[in-house]
Amino acid sequence: SKEILKIYNKEREYFRLIENQLTFFVEGPSVFTVYSRIAFPKMSDDIEAYKFKILIDDRDSFIVEHDHRKDLNVKSDMHPGHAYTISGKDIINIPKGQHRVELIPIDSNSNLLIRSSSKPFKKGLDLLNEITPQNSDYINYEILETKDKNLKYYSLSNSDLNNIFFNMKGPSLIKVTSRISFNDSDKNGYYHFKVRENSKLISNHHMFSSVSKGTVILNNNRLKLGKYRITYIVVPEGEHQYELELISPSNQGVYFRLEN
Repeated sequence: SKEILKIYNKEREYFRLIENQLTFFVEGPSVFTVYSRIAFPKMSDDIEAYKFKILIDDRDSFIVEHDHRKDLNVKSDMHPGHAYTISGKDIINIPKGQHRVELIPIDSNSNLLIRSSSKPFKKGLDLLNEITPQNSDYINYEILETKDKNLKYYSLSNSDLNNIFFNMKGPSLIKVTSRISFNDSDKNGYYHFKVRENSKLISNHHMFSSVSKGTVILNNNRLKLGKYRITYIVVPEGEHQYELELISPSNQGVYFRLEN
């Protein structure tokens, strides 16, 4: 069942994810975005974190978790006694071909609402400049050797430093290229990172990858690298500070390259 929410007086269609799962068929390559909100009694200030599961092609899955405060700019004519949280935003890179994406409820007591969108993947950008993080002196980096060039990537892990800070002036577009690392025992090619703008969480990014045959770490044959994944951050007008934080996995490093 669906519900129409008025957000800044603009109507948006949401679907309830309470007892039954929501199923989407998405044509890739594309960027699939899931927006989620919790509805709760307007007089209540006790907003609990909520979770739901995302399953792709009955093969890859992960748990989404959000903890948000009340959004005073959201109303519903259907349920005037309800208030709503600020939207959670989860972004999934969908590979080429048609894929089945299922959203599965975990807690039937959570009045969870979902909106989704799918956009074709952006073409590669030419003549980009590398962005140097503000905390680059504290981040390990490696030179990755591809088929035609060597590129510098910063290494993040949950056993060491797991975030990158950098400033950017808009309007502009940031290209984030990422690769997960594999030891011989590693099987999981899933990783998750968050992006904050001026200390405010703006998006969650969920990536799946497999071992790349054409890219290696210079002077390091021990680790294998995943195929690259790209996401973009749209920078509004003015000066802004960004943080990229690696959330998972706990036992594998992920390499990031930032360009503008």
